[in-house]
Amino acid sequence: MDVSSEQLFRATDNEHLYWEVISFNGVIASDNGRLELEAGETKNLVLTQLLSLPQNEGVWLNLCIKQVEPGEWSRAGHEVARVQFELQAQAIGVWEPAAPAYIEEQPGQWRIRTADNIWIVDQHSGWLCSWVKAAWNRC
Repeated sequence: MDVSSEQLFRATDNEHLYWEVISFNGVIASDNGRLELEAGETKNLVLTQLLSLPQNEGVWLNLCIKQVEPGEWSRAGHEVARVQFELQAQAIGVWEPAAPAYIEEQPGQWRIRTADNIWIVDQHSGWLCSWVKAAWNRC
């Protein structure tokens, strides 16, 4: 990961970088360390050499930079920056309908039927007028 200092006239000598890799089940890995960059400098930081990510689960990297010592206008521990990156998206299965939908046009309305639902929609307004949880044999 590349980290750049946007400071123009001073080194980042009072900042600490905190990071964590998280999933829906909690923290996978985390660490922190002093962030020392010259004005305008960019450094490549390796957060960890080997990280085992869970399969089919959302995973994010949270980064936070805080001041170590108090500044002229802030206390020690003041949060200077925070960002989150998605490392791995959650796998989402492809939805497939269990049964086909049938549409019947009736005077002033559409009747839409699936395996266990009936919707009646007004043709003029487009509003849903009725929704009945049903089985085919009751339609």
